[in-house]
Amino acid sequence: RLGATAAPNPTGVRGVEDDTARRAAFSSRIESEDDMEVVGEAGSGNEAIEEVRRLAPDLVLLDIELPDLNGIDVVRQVGVDRFPALIFVTGHEEYALEAFQVNALDYLVKPFTDQRFRSTLDRVRKHLKRESFHEISERPMTLLGDRSEERRGGEGCRTRWSPYP
Repeated sequence: RLGATAAPNPTGVRGVEDDTARRAAFSSRIESEDDMEVVGEAGSGNEAIEEVRRLAPDLVLLDIELPDLNGIDVVRQVGVDRFPALIFVTGHEEYALEAFQVNALDYLVKPFTDQRFRSTLDRVRKHLKRESFHEISERPMTLLGDRSEERRGGEGCRTRWSPYP
């Protein structure tokens, strides 16, 4: 947005859409968000798999009907648990159930309004913030667990750390 300053760590978004005009429109919408940036685009499923693995974006906007693979197959080939935050953007309503089974955060059916798109991006922001919080909150416990095991001089002790004596 004009006059706005970019976020220090913007959310990296990758768009996967075989229609070049739609891909450009998604990129434009993402770039209008102060806290997001397009880190790449793909026009096919195989290209998406390669780029998601290589670039590890924070968010993927993924079409269902691609020339070589179904978008749901793209997610499965990368790995459902390893796939970044995911929004399906498609003209096909019939894949919605399957999309949520592979952990999609939302399912946008084209055409959709700017308000609907912004609502989806707000959901993504909340999801990513929650993920970041969990990573940060787990780190001290992991470090404390490692240190307490070192003090005991070995592995295999099943005592858990507690703030209470």
